[in-house]
Amino acid sequence: MYLHSPGVEETILPATPGQTFHYRYRNLRLLIEGHDRLFLVPATWSASDSTTVVPFDGSARLQFQFVNERP
Repeated sequence: MYLHSPGVEETILPATPGQTFHYRYRNLRLLIEGHDRLFLVPATWSASDSTTVVPFDGSARLQFQFVNERP
C-alpha cells in the first residue's frame, strides 16, 4: 500500500510459493466501515496525516487486534 504516515510500520513478508500477500502493516486503526470499503488511519492520527481506503472485497486480508491499554 506504500503508506508513509508517522508510526505506521510496513514489514515485507518472507516469500513462499503461492503467497498472495507480501506486506504487513501495523499501527493502523479502523476509522469507519463504508458499504464496500474500510477507512484506516494511523494509530496516532493528526489532521495532516492521510486516511487509507481499502476495498472490502477480498483483495486485502485484514486482522484487527484489540489491545486493552491500562493506565
